Amino acid sequence: MLWVLQNNLYNERKFVDLVSFLDRMSIPKIFVKPTPFTDKLISADHDLSKGINVDDLEDIVLPNIPAIAIGSYTLSKIATKRGWKPGAFLDNLSYDIWSNKWGEDLLNPNATISKFSDIKISEPKFIRPVEDSKSFAGKVFSPKEWGDWQASVLKVCSDVDPLNGGTEVMMSDPVEIWTESRVWVVGGKMVTHSQYKRGSVVHYHPDVDLEILEFADRVTDLWRPNEAFVIDIAQTPIGCKVVEVNCLNSAGFYAADMGKLVMALEDAKLDALAKAGKK
Repeated sequence: MLWVLQNNLYNERKFVDLVSFLDRMSIPKIFVKPTPFTDKLISADHDLSKGINVDDLEDIVLPNIPAIAIGSYTLSKIATKRGWKPGAFLDNLSYDIWSNKWGEDLLNPNATISKFSDIKISEPKFIRPVEDSKSFAGKVFSPKEWGDWQASVLKVCSDVDPLNGGTEVMMSDPVEIWTESRVWVVGGKMVTHSQYKRGSVVHYHPDVDLEILEFADRVTDLWRPNEAFVIDIAQTPIGCKVVEVNCLNSAGFYAADMGKLVMALEDAKLDALAKAGKK
């Protein structure tokens, strides 16, 4: 399978591991750079490898070559538009879909959904986009922080921007969180995992408590958004809860085992991966 890698992931601490593993396994790759606000790609060399030489990526379709995209949400959408298989896994990643499936297993099961421009808060609230669009990072905002930032966005945004006044966002009361961990699921199986936060402190570590893995296994057995995704799990005073589910192609690697992730995607049946999960 051809791995189409976005060239500006250098700051991802595991990106070097990913590239090195692909090289060791002689798995073909190419480095690309999406053009902002378009569906165009340009070739991009990487200092670790020259990848595969492609002179013009603007119209690359790869109709008969299994290919997967790793990079920004923009690259994932380009892969889907061009029909790459498996390409990117973008099905069912909206809060209003997975909240109906996992219910009380969610960290924020009773969140309200509103337009970005309509959100007004008088006390701290957790706010994030409904879609897994990466238009902004979900977090707890104070009233002043939210008001100032919202005003600055609305002052300059347009209807074509990823974040604008009409963007749907979810809002809920803050919840005490002890740890947050990410689990990568491919073909219905958990293939690797990483803790990424301890309290409010960023903490990347490959070891994850057993109760988190057992919880992730239970909720993903109940329902899966598609055949490859990441699910973030929080440990809280009331037990483990689903924070969110995200696109595997555009998710941060943290301290995941890149070899296990690559081989899980390589070994899975591509036809199955290209379809949405049946559960």
